[in-house]
Amino acid sequence: MNGRGWAARTAAILVPIALAFAVAIVLLQLGGAPPLEALGLLWDGSVGSGAKVADTLAAWVPLTLAAAGLVVTFAAGLWNIGIEGQIVAGAIAATWVAREAPGPTPVLIPLMLPIEIVSHLARPVSLSVRLMGNMMADHKVVMSFFALVPILVPLPFLLLGLLVCLIQAVVFCTLAMVYIGMAIEHEEH
Repeated sequence: MNGRGWAARTAAILVPIALAFAVAIVLLQLGGAPPLEALGLLWDGSVGSGAKVADTLAAWVPLTLAAAGLVVTFAAGLWNIGIEGQIVAGAIAATWVAREAPGPTPVLIPLMLPIEIVSHLARPVSLSVRLMGNMMADHKVVMSFFALVPILVPLPFLLLGLLVCLIQAVVFCTLAMVYIGMAIEHEEH
C-alpha cells in the first residue's frame, strides 16, 4: 500500500468532518452560543447513554437510507420530481412567501390567485399526461417484444400491461377525487 493513496483516503474522510465542525463552530459563534459547550451538549444528547444512542440511530437510519437512495438516483441521472412534484414545490414556496413576506397578506392575493388557478388547472392535465405516458410505454414494450419474438414471449408483458393499466386507472381516479375534494371543500369553524 503506498503512502500517498492512504493519505488521500484519510484526508477524504477527515476533511469533511473537520469542515462540518468548523461550520458548526462559526454558526454557534454567530448565534452567540459558546461553541465547545454547545458541541459537548450535542455529544451528550446524542451518545451520552445507551438509550440516547438508540434514539439517535432511530432518527438517523431512515434519513441515511433516504439520502443514499437520492445519491444513487442523482448519480444515475434518474431523479425527477415531475410535474406533480413541481406543483407541490410551488405550493410550498407560495406558502412560505405568504407566511414570511412583510406587510399585510391581502397584498399577496393578486399574486396567489393566478398561482392557485394555474395549480387547479394543471392537476388534471398532469394526471392525464402521466396516465397516457404509462399506458403508451406499456404498449411500446409489448410491441417491441412482439416484433422480436411473436410467439408466447409477449404474453407476460400483456398481463403486466393489464395490471399497469388497472393500477394507473385506480391512481387516476383516486387523485382526481382528492383534487376535486380539495377544490370544493369549505373550511368549517
